[in-house]
Amino acid sequence: MNGLFAMAEFALLKARSSSLGKGKSAEAVQHLLEEPNRFLSTVQVAITAVGTLAGALGGATLADELGGRLNQFEFFHPHGE
Repeated sequence: MNGLFAMAEFALLKARSSSLGKGKSAEAVQHLLEEPNRFLSTVQVAITAVGTLAGALGGATLADELGGRLNQFEFFHPHGE
């Protein structure tokens, strides 16, 4: 997901008005090029949200198994549950 948002951001930043064709899509891109702040801010929030969610889910998924394995080491044992 982060990759898709990053590609959208990069594509907008590299787009040139002169290379756009005609049609509704070109008009939408032209509008974004004229006022990119809202779009770019939204993309940044989405990238942050996806990264946070991925970290939370990954941490919850790995916590029990990884914690059990780390508790086998004497150094980590006093800090584990």
